[in-house]
Amino acid sequence: MLAKNIIELIGNTPMLLIPKEVHGIANLELWAKLEHLNPFGSLKDRTAWGLLREDIESIAHDKKTIIEASSGNTAKALQCIANTYGVSTRIISSLYKVSEHKEILQLLGGNLEEVESASDCFDAEDPDDPYYLIKELVEEDPNAFYRAGQFDRSENWKIHYETTGAEIARDLKHVDYLFAGLGSTGSSYGIQRALQEANPDLNCVGVACAKNETIPGIMKKEELESAAAASMLFDSSAYDALEEVTEASALEDTLTLVKQVGLLAGPSTGANLSAVRAFFAKEGAPTKPAKAVFLACDRIEPYLSYVKQRAPEIFSSKTEGPTITAYREEGDTSPWAVAGRDFSTFVQKYDPLIIDTRSAKAAQLVPCKGAVNIPLPLFEKLVSSGKPFPIEKDLLIVCAIGEKSIHLAGYLRTKGYKAFSLEKGIRGLKMARSGFFSGASFGSSPKRSIAA
Repeated sequence: MLAKNIIELIGNTPMLLIPKEVHGIANLELWAKLEHLNPFGSLKDRTAWGLLREDIESIAHDKKTIIEASSGNTAKALQCIANTYGVSTRIISSLYKVSEHKEILQLLGGNLEEVESASDCFDAEDPDDPYYLIKELVEEDPNAFYRAGQFDRSENWKIHYETTGAEIARDLKHVDYLFAGLGSTGSSYGIQRALQEANPDLNCVGVACAKNETIPGIMKKEELESAAAASMLFDSSAYDALEEVTEASALEDTLTLVKQVGLLAGPSTGANLSAVRAFFAKEGAPTKPAKAVFLACDRIEPYLSYVKQRAPEIFSSKTEGPTITAYREEGDTSPWAVAGRDFSTFVQKYDPLIIDTRSAKAAQLVPCKGAVNIPLPLFEKLVSSGKPFPIEKDLLIVCAIGEKSIHLAGYLRTKGYKAFSLEKGIRGLKMARSGFFSGASFGSSPKRSIAA
């Protein structure tokens, strides 16, 4: 095969039959669509080209900058395409969860801007939400930017309807089940529409990340709900079922595919296989021969740090107890949680060391009175390296909405600390109208901020 430019190599990926000895489900012919073999390494190569293909020449002619919210594969693919056309980019993202993605974008010459929004959910009221920032920038200077818009533009799902779904239908003719990780959700929606033309009874199972966990490229249920509320592409009615997958399960099946099948695909691919197993464990194996497809979304190599954090034993790393990323809360965590309405009383009674793990910018914009600001990446490094705080001192951990702080407090308790979490975070504290909350109309500022 000869190609005149790299974009010609996007798509037409092969399909691989997963041995029954691997998936273990009777009457099921399970196929993986090998999207990790796209030239830039992922399914998002198609998405990026779909978003740009109609306008890329005019973007280059008008010297516009492609702007997008992405912390991974979409940003990488957009950057590669932009580079071939001599176009600049501006990528605005929440803090990168996988260091290799950031480093690859830097290698490609990407213009990156990291922000720490209150949560990973779309929040039009959060001035640090990447989509909020992009909207503001485009409105201020519409002639300077071209918004790629993977989460809300129909060009996302259309490219997958025209190519990814059409290729699967061409190769397999009839598909009974589609399992797809839900990120921007354009791929699953487009593929589903293509496959339903051959089989209107197709079962489409969306794959989400379990609450309080991280599987790169896959959203949590609450994030998907916020996307729907913000008029993004996600539509829950398009899916017959939703399977929530844990990090541990996704990693286990990622390693199964790597070691037993030779499929060098990342954690979202393992999550898709986990969802296949979980779905049929609940529903029972098909009563007659059936075909199912899942997506091998991207390559394993950019996730080695993610794997090492969660399974250091694979790399012969010796650790004492669980790492902060591998730690999982067990049992009732409510005794560790301090409600916003009780915050003032708790602080007066126990005089804890209050640690605000939000970004320095967020802590300055909406301060928590009396708190030491240690942004999350630095905080994780500190607590992973030893015991940086006085062991006899009570700790109260604060984040934006309470999701991260409960995890951090639980981990600190495994190290002997008496640690607590502010329930529902700064947002909950604001709702409780506590005197210890100090925004623009409440007065005070934090003790100090330790920059990451």
